[in-house]
Amino acid sequence: MSSTSFSSKLGRDQFLQLFTKQLRYQDPLEPVKQEDYLAQLAQFSQVEGLENINQKFDTMLKQQLESSKPDPLTSLNTGAALIGKKIQQSGTNGHSGVVTEVQQNNGQVLLKVGDHLIPVTQVSKISNA
Repeated sequence: MSSTSFSSKLGRDQFLQLFTKQLRYQDPLEPVKQEDYLAQLAQFSQVEGLENINQKFDTMLKQQLESSKPDPLTSLNTGAALIGKKIQQSGTNGHSGVVTEVQQNNGQVLLKVGDHLIPVTQVSKISNA
């Protein structure tokens, strides 16, 4: 019998091939017990079930990661709601003033206050102008 590598993609087919070869080449005077075959089938079912769970978990994780990305339109709308409002930038050297424009650069929403562009994530205070 030739050796083959086991992969999860071909796992079921490889198992069935090995299983049929085992049946074909067993000693007719000392056949393998039925309980042994059932145990092998049960183990294979468990492995296949775990593979299915892993695939579903991977799909769920990808969907969760994709849904956690901020929507650019929503972010711009949030920034646009601050136009005409007075904001304070966090930090000791933070700028303050009225937001006159909203920009988006590399997924980051920037608020224009005077000559400064302030990331919306650095706003510490919002008030009416």
